[in-house]
Formats: sequence, C-alpha cells, structure tokens
Amino acid sequence: MDNKVDYPRKQHVDTGRTTTQQQQQQQQQGSSKVSSLLREWDRGNKAARIRMLNTFVAQNQGGKTYVDLETDFSLCASLFLARQTTWLKLTHQYILEFLEDGGMLLVLDVLGQHFAEEDRAEALRLLHTISVASSKYAEMICESRGVRAMAECLAQSHLDSTQEAALVLLESLARGAPRYQTQVYNRLLALMTSSCPEAQLRVVRTLCTVQSELKNHPSIVEPLLKMLGSLRSEVQDAAIGLILDLGPEPRPALLTGLVALLMPSQQGAKLDQIPE
Repeated sequence: MDNKVDYPRKQHVDTGRTTTQQQQQQQQQGSSKVSSLLREWDRGNKAARIRMLNTFVAQNQGGKTYVDLETDFSLCASLFLARQTTWLKLTHQYILEFLEDGGMLLVLDVLGQHFAEEDRAEALRLLHTISVASSKYAEMICESRGVRAMAECLAQSHLDSTQEAALVLLESLARGAPRYQTQVYNRLLALMTSSCPEAQLRVVRTLCTVQSELKNHPSIVEPLLKMLGSLRSEVQDAAIGLILDLGPEPRPALLTGLVALLMPSQQGAKLDQIPE
C-alpha cells in the first residue's frame, strides 16, 4: 500500500479583492483629509486662508496636472478650487461696492486732523488693504487726492504706528499705481524736512525702496543737504546712505551743495577776522 504524503495546500490569495480594499481605504483617508481641509478653510479667517493658499502652491509645484490634483484630493480638488475663486470674487466685489458707495472719500476724511491718531492709523491700514487688492483701486486712491492726504497725515502725526502705516501705504501706491510714482516721490521728498527725526528716518527708508524704480530728480538735493545739517547723527547717517544710493542725475547739483556746506559762512569768516 502506497503511503501518500499530504503536502500543505497553498492558500489562495484574492489579490483583486485585496487591491480593492486598499484602494477603498486610501479613498477614505483621502476623503477625510479633504473634508478636514475644506472645514479648515470655511472656518479660517483671511490670515489662515492665505497660509493655506501658500501651502497649496508650495506642495503642488512641478507641473502637476488637473488629473494629478484630482488624485491627490480624492476627486474633490474642484471643491477646494471653487472656494478659492469664490472668496477672491467676493473680496473684490465688496471692495468695489465700498468704493462706489463713497467709502473711499469717507476713509480719506478720517485722515484729517480732527480724528484721533488711532482712527487715522486704522484708516491707513484699510486703504492699504484696498490698494494691494488691485492696481485699479490703488489708482482710485491717488485720483481722490489720497497721496496728499497721506503725506499731510504723516506730517501731523506723532505716533510711530500712524507714521509707519502712512509710509507703508505710500510705498504700496508707488508700486501699485505706476502712473502716480512721481507724485508719491515728490511727497516723500517734502517729508524729508520733517521736524520729527523718527519720521525723517522712516521717509528715507521708504525713499530707498521707491527710488530704485525711478530716476532721481535734482529736487532731492536740497532736503538731503538739510538732513546733513541735522544735530542727530542717525539722521546724518541716513542721508549719507541715501546719497550713496543715488543715480547719476542729481550728482552735479549734490556736489555743488556739498562744496557750499564745507565752505565757511560769511558770518563765520568775519568772526575769524576779529583780533583777540
């Protein structure tokens, strides 16, 4: 009688079923991730949404296609993109309605001296938000004599926060409204002769940024020479730094002015001639 050996049978593995289960599990995890993302977007404020947009751009660079995004977002990428476009559309719609209803003139009126400095600082921040939303809005601010109002507000201000907000806005307008760059530049030059040293330092810092996109006008020479005559060493240092950054246009007038500063005044010469 033959002895039969029973070998262990190989277990049959249903690879198709296993693959399907894995796909379902991945889809569930992806759907949960997308739901969490959408919930975070819906509950988030402006800062949170901007952070999410920056993260989204950083993670999806490198030529990803729509199909790739749909795969990453478990076929729900369109939901996230729809939220982005709707948010941007509503933001611009609200700003446009605000401007059309006279909101611009109302905010510019707040920059007047009869309002508290804290209110003026908030008005400047609101105008900055409007200016960075669109170059069209930035030009509307300039067309409403906004540059003049901001410069006057800065000249009359005594708070650092108000001065800083005004200069940030002026720099934003110089970048966002190219047609009005010269107007902003001239207002900044006028502010260089401010009686407040802190304001002078802030103005020079802003000028260093703005003038990189403009040709230096000879009118910058006179306020620069006045700053060199300041009793504050930090103001003098700021003026010297700005001189070193100047282009070739104002150099002849600047050289003439510097030579005049180094020459003794007539009154000083007369005093030197008095015998001891």
